[in-house]
Amino acid sequence: MRLLCLDIGSGTQDILLWDTAQPAENALQLVLPSPTLLVARKIEAATTRGEAIVLTGETMGGGACTGALRNHLRAGLQAYATPEAARPGISLVIGSGPGPRGRARVGRV
Repeated sequence: MRLLCLDIGSGTQDILLWDTAQPAENALQLVLPSPTLLVARKIEAATTRGEAIVLTGETMGGGACTGALRNHLRAGLQAYATPEAARPGISLVIGSGPGPRGRARVGRV
C-alpha cells in the first residue's frame, strides 16, 4: 500500500510518500514553503512596488498572509478580494490600476 501524508503549516508544507512494502527510511520526504508563506511573499513584493492586489480563489489565510495584507493596507495601498477568497489556495492578482480591472500581472498559487 502507498500512503501520502501532507502537513501544511504556517511556514512549511511537509510531504511524505511511503510504500509500506519498503522500509520507512526509504520513503520520499519533502519540506517546502507553505502556500500561505508563498502568497505572503507575493503580497510583500506588491507592497514594495506600490501596487494594488486582488485575492481570488478558495479560502486560505492566517499567519504570514494576514500580516502581509495588514502591512499592505497600512502602507495606504489597495486590496480587493472575491467573496470566496475573503472567507478565512488563493490566487494573487497584482496590478497598478485603481481596482481589479487595472491589473497588470497574475500569479496563481
